Amino acid sequence: MSARQPIRQRQPDRAIFSRHYHRAANEPTIIPRMNRRDMEKFREDRKTRLLKRFSIAMAVASLALGLLLVSLLFIFR
Repeated sequence: MSARQPIRQRQPDRAIFSRHYHRAANEPTIIPRMNRRDMEKFREDRKTRLLKRFSIAMAVASLALGLLLVSLLFIFR
């Protein structure tokens, strides 16, 4: 890295809150510092959410497969 290059200013508000950015552009963004316990809780919440979504998807897929099997049995009996 040459000394001539300016250090790029990060924009944490746009990076972190880009999905739900509904705030005045000149308003400062406060990024809460998470301690370890909050991080663990957040990770657990994310894991359980993903698990719930995966289980719902599996239930829907198994239901669709069951209906397909029943319809095939009715067609080819």
